[in-house]
Amino acid sequence: MASLLGLLDRAAAASPSAHVFFHGEDGHIAMTYVELHRQATENALIIRHKLGVSPGQVVLLHLDSQANYMTWFWSVLAANAIPVMSTPLPADEVASGRHLKHLNALLGNPTVLTVRSLRAELVSISDTQIRLLDELATAVGKGTQPPPVGNVHSETAARCGNNTAFMMLTSGSTGGAKAVDITHSQVLASLQAKSQMTGTSERDTFLNWIGFDHVACVTEIHLHALAACATQVHIEPKMVIRDPLLWLDKLASHKVSYTFAPNFFLAAVLKAVRGKASDDTFNLSELRLVVSGGEANAVATGIAFNEMTKSFGAPRDVLCPAFGMTETCAGSIYNFQFPALEREAKLEFASVGQSTSALSIRIVDTEGTILSSTETGQLELSGLAVAQAYYNNPRNATQLFTHDGWFKTGDTGYLDSQGNLVLSGRTKDSIIINGVKYFSHELEAAVDAAVGEEDIVPSFTSAFATWPKGGNSEEVIITILTVQANPEDTALAAIIDKIAKATFLYCSKKPSAVIPLPSKLLGKSSLGKLSRTALKQAYEHGKFDGYINDTATCLRRYRKKTRKSPETDMESELARIFATEFELDPQEVGVDDSLVNFGVDSIRLLRFKGVLQDQLGISDIPIGVLLTNPSISSMAKALSSSGEVGVYDPVVVLQSAPSRRTPIWFIHPGLGEVLVFLNISRFFSDRQVYALRAPGFNPGEKMFTSIDEMTDVYMHAIKQRQPHGPYVLVGYSFGSMIAFETTKKLEAAGNVVFMGSLNGPPHIKWRMVQIDWCELFLNLSYFLGFITEEEAVQKGVDFHKAGYTRDEILDRILALAPPEKMRELDLTREKIARWADISSQLQGLAHRYDPCGTVDHIDVFFANPLLAVGKDKQQWLRQHLHPWKDFAKEPARFHDSPGAHYTMLSPEHVFQMQKVLRTAFAARGAL
Repeated sequence: MASLLGLLDRAAAASPSAHVFFHGEDGHIAMTYVELHRQATENALIIRHKLGVSPGQVVLLHLDSQANYMTWFWSVLAANAIPVMSTPLPADEVASGRHLKHLNALLGNPTVLTVRSLRAELVSISDTQIRLLDELATAVGKGTQPPPVGNVHSETAARCGNNTAFMMLTSGSTGGAKAVDITHSQVLASLQAKSQMTGTSERDTFLNWIGFDHVACVTEIHLHALAACATQVHIEPKMVIRDPLLWLDKLASHKVSYTFAPNFFLAAVLKAVRGKASDDTFNLSELRLVVSGGEANAVATGIAFNEMTKSFGAPRDVLCPAFGMTETCAGSIYNFQFPALEREAKLEFASVGQSTSALSIRIVDTEGTILSSTETGQLELSGLAVAQAYYNNPRNATQLFTHDGWFKTGDTGYLDSQGNLVLSGRTKDSIIINGVKYFSHELEAAVDAAVGEEDIVPSFTSAFATWPKGGNSEEVIITILTVQANPEDTALAAIIDKIAKATFLYCSKKPSAVIPLPSKLLGKSSLGKLSRTALKQAYEHGKFDGYINDTATCLRRYRKKTRKSPETDMESELARIFATEFELDPQEVGVDDSLVNFGVDSIRLLRFKGVLQDQLGISDIPIGVLLTNPSISSMAKALSSSGEVGVYDPVVVLQSAPSRRTPIWFIHPGLGEVLVFLNISRFFSDRQVYALRAPGFNPGEKMFTSIDEMTDVYMHAIKQRQPHGPYVLVGYSFGSMIAFETTKKLEAAGNVVFMGSLNGPPHIKWRMVQIDWCELFLNLSYFLGFITEEEAVQKGVDFHKAGYTRDEILDRILALAPPEKMRELDLTREKIARWADISSQLQGLAHRYDPCGTVDHIDVFFANPLLAVGKDKQQWLRQHLHPWKDFAKEPARFHDSPGAHYTMLSPEHVFQMQKVLRTAFAARGAL
C-alpha cells in the first residue's frame, strides 16, 4: 500500500459493516466506511472541479465538528490535495489575527474550507480563499457517478510514498506555528508498527474525544482504527471535559477496547467517580488499552485509575503510559508493564516504555555524545515514523535535527537497563498550569517588581515548574536571593507573602515553595543567566531541603506568634474548615485569616459556600455574607447571628487595606452579582476596593423600581463609606450606565469623579429590549461554565425557533451541567432560575433608558464584543462605544483591552487588564 487512500479503500471493501460514530450535543451521527468513502469521492469532485484545487495544493480545514473534519480530510486527500487541520484560534483578537497572518504566509495563501458559523473568525484570510461547506452541500451535479468502492483509481492517482499526505500544526508557543509535513510512507509505517505493538485488529472498538487538530485524534485513534478496519467512536471534546463520566458511559455503551486520555483527564475521571451521587456502574469488560500521553503520568494516579476500571469489570490493568509527538504520528513508545515496572523501580512517574519498530531512541549529552544506560540526557529520535521536514520552513528542520538526522525532542530522560524510556523533564523553560503555558522569565520579572530591591536582589530570582509527589499537575517553585543574609521572621514572612501574591496574580496559582538561597548556589553564566535547569535538578534531588525547612520553621514561628486564636465554637469550626479547604496547618490559622488572602475566584467562592453549608448544617448562606465578611472572625459573627434578614447593603468590600490612595468602586454588570470583580481587585490590594451589588439575592431584598432609585441608593452607600472625593467609579457592561448616572449626581454635589466603562456603550436600550429571559439564562450558564459563549448564541437561536418554555429551557441546559458541578457550586434549579429572574428584572429597568447630560470625563475600556452583537472589535468601538464622546465635557479616552466582553477580567486576561486600568488611572491622577 502506497498511500493513505488505500486504507480507506481497503476498510470500505473489507469491513462494510464497521462504523464511525460521532456524538455531539445535538445528537449522534453514524456512518460506515463505505459511506465515508462515497462522501469523500463525491466531495473530491467538488474540490477539483468547482473549487479548482490542483494536485498537491494545500487546503486548510477550519471546521466545527469531528464529523466535518473527518469527511473533508478524506475529501481533500481524494482530490490529491494536502489537508491541514486548523487549531482553535486564540480568544484575543490581536493574537488571533497574528496567528492567521502567519499561517496564511506559511501555507502560501491556501484554500480554506470552513462553515458559515466560523467565517467571522477568519478575519485575516481573504474572501477569495474561503469556501463555505454550507454552500458546497448541493454542488455535485446531477448524474455524477462516483467511482465504485475499492476502485484503485484513487490509489494509483494519489500522491504517495515520500510525498506529503497531510500536515499538522504545532502550538507555536515560542513563535509562529510550524506545519509538520507528514508523508504517506511515514504515517503508514507508523500505523503498521503501532498496530503490531498494541495488537489491534478489526475486533477492537476505538474511542476518541480529542479535537481533530491534534495528532492523538488523527493518528492514534482515527487512522489507527481505519488501518485495523475497526469501528471507532468520537465524542466532542467539550462534552467530555464538562462531564468526565460521559467518557465512561460511552466506553461502556460502545464496548470500547482502545482509547486515549492524558494524565490530567484520568485524575478528573477519578474525581468524578468518587463524587457521583448514584451507585451506577459502567461495564468496562471490553476495555483493553487506555493509552496515556501528552504529559507525565503520575504513578499513583495511574494505579488508582487501574483499580477503578477493574471495579467496573476491566479484565486487567488497562493503562498504557506512552510517548508521542506530532512529528512521530502520536504514540511511538508504549509501556505495557505499568505498574509492575514502576513499582520495581520505585518510580514516581511512569516510564513510557519501549519504541515501536518504526522508531529508534538515543540519549545524548549536550555535546551529542551517546550516553550509557541509566544516564540522564537529551532525548533524540530517528526512524520511519519521524517527520523529516516542516512545510516552508527549512530553518526549523535544520535547528531540530542533528547533522546525522536525529530529531531533538526537547525532552530529557534516560533508558533503563531493559531499554525502557523514563522521561525526567523538559528542556524548555515554561510552566504549564491547568493546561495554560506561562513563561519563567515573565514570572521572575513580576516577582522582582512586586518585592523590590530593598528586599531581594534583582535578576537572581528563578521560577521553574516541578511535579510534586502524589500530584496531578505541575507546581511552581521560586528561588530568591535576599538582600539580608538572614532576614528576621517578620521581614521574611512579608517577602514570601508578596511573592506568593505576585505568583498568584500572574498564573492563578500560589507557589508550592519560595526558597531563599545563598549567593553561592545562584551562580550565573558568562551571559549573566541563572540556570533554571540546574536549580530545578538541585531542588528535585533534595539539595535545597535544608533551606526549605529553615524557611518553613521561620514562617511557622511567625504565624504562631502573630496568630489570633479562635475564641468561640464557630470561630474554631471555621478555622478547621479553612485549614482543610486551603491545605493549611490548623495551628497556624487565625481568626484574622481571610478569603481575600487565599485568592478565591468566583467559582471557588461558590464552592466554598457549598462546603460551609454542608459542614455547618446551614441551609443557605447568602454569597453577600461571605463577600462582606471574608475573615474568620467577621464570618463567624455573621453566621452566628439570629438569622434575621438584615437591611440591604449594596456594598461589598473586596480589598480593605488602610491607605490614602483613591478607593475604587466597581459597579455590577447585568447579572447583578459582583463575583466577576474578585480577580481584578487583587491587583489593587494597596487601597480599598468596593463593588456594588444588586438586591434580590438574599431573602426579603426588594428589587429597584427605577434607575433613578438605584443610583440614589448607590450614591448614598458610596458616600457613607467614602464621604469625600475624588471618586473612581468603574461600571462593567450594564454597570457603565449606572456609573454614568451616579457620576452625574456626585459631580452635581461638587465632587471630582473618574468614570470608567468596561465595554459598556452609552445607548443600551436597543440591546436590553433584545435580551429576554432565555438569553439571560444562557448568558448565566456560560458564566458558570456549563456551555461556551458560542453555544449560548446558537442555543438562543434554536430555543427561540422551537418556542421553548422557561421550564423546557431549564431542562435542556441543566441536562448539560454535571450534577457534581451543580452541587459544588451550591446551585439548584430554583437558585439558578432565580438568578436569571433578578437579571431580567434588573435589565428591564433600561428598556426606556436614553442617556442625557454630561460628566467631566470618561474613560472607555473596549474589548471584543459579545458574539450576539458582532465579532468585529473596531466596528463595535466605532458604532457603539465612540458615542460616549457626546456625554463628556473633555474628550473621552479609549483604551484597547485584552479578551472579549465576558473574559476581559478572567484569569487569562486580568494580568494585562490591570496594567491597562493602572495606566488610565495614573493619566487621570487617580492613583
